[in-house]
Amino acid sequence: MRSRFFIVLALSALALPSCVSRQAYLGQANKIKGLSASLDQLTQYLEKFESENAQLAAENANFKRTAQDADALREQKAKLARLIAELEKAGGGINIPGVSAITTQEGVGLRIDDAVLFASGQATLSPQGKETVRKLVALLQSDGRALRIDGHTDSDPIRRSSWESNLHLSVARSLAVAAELKSNGFDMNKLQVRGLGATRPESQIPTEKAKNRRVELFFVRD
Repeated sequence: MRSRFFIVLALSALALPSCVSRQAYLGQANKIKGLSASLDQLTQYLEKFESENAQLAAENANFKRTAQDADALREQKAKLARLIAELEKAGGGINIPGVSAITTQEGVGLRIDDAVLFASGQATLSPQGKETVRKLVALLQSDGRALRIDGHTDSDPIRRSSWESNLHLSVARSLAVAAELKSNGFDMNKLQVRGLGATRPESQIPTEKAKNRRVELFFVRD
């Protein structure tokens, strides 16, 4: 804008001397107006260019984040595939009753059916539940990353057990799995626990509510 001011000022000075005819003066004045209009157009163009450039920069940054997320998901899937392959060599893997590999909004992980781990309304691991966790712990440990344990329940109201709510029950069950992992050598400092109650059902079909009672294990991203 400062350059525009000096250009207009210089042209105005050329138009001021008294020896210049009225016609010449009007010609200079029109040139000044034309130059001023051109400068206005240039300023608008530059402002538009800067705005579009900022938008492209934001889109590029978002694209990089999306690409990084995709790479991280591929890495998780690859690591989980290796873990499952090792489990299968040992006679386990997805053939362990009630254990399956999953991909959810949380990432790639392992799901253990509630019936394998606990009796109805309980948060104490059954003998089968302890054995299931024991089969998984060494391979989960070999990955080296922290592990998050998510507890889920169905939406049936708590009636016969002492739990205040399904949320409380889901937290207690996650803690029970964490304790069993620890007792089998998993570093407690690498364990995270979360209870989600009935907030994230696997199925909305009433006859399939057993699918909603589960514990899920996810490696925490570095």
